[in-house]
Amino acid sequence: MNKLDELFEKIEEKVLARQEELQEYDALFKFDISGENGGNWLVDLRPETYGVRKEGGDADCTIMASDADFIKLANKEMRPESALFRGKLKFSGNIKLAMQLSKIMK
Repeated sequence: MNKLDELFEKIEEKVLARQEELQEYDALFKFDISGENGGNWLVDLRPETYGVRKEGGDADCTIMASDADFIKLANKEMRPESALFRGKLKFSGNIKLAMQLSKIMK
């Protein structure tokens, strides 16, 4: 298992522990991670399909980053604002959801 798989397992644990609180978002986030260990992960906050899955597909908000940069972001070695301004982090779709991401992933 690579670092990204481990990271998304931790994200899933956090999301499942806060299911009641996070279902209010009723949204699907796709993480499109490039690089050697990259791939697509869905963080699904919709009540009927809640959870984290390694797969692609359409989403309300897509977050794009390289595997190395995403790991730095997750480990708080890089600030999201800095990554965004430097082009290392990109979003598409519902920007309001993107702005809520730090609350969701805490």
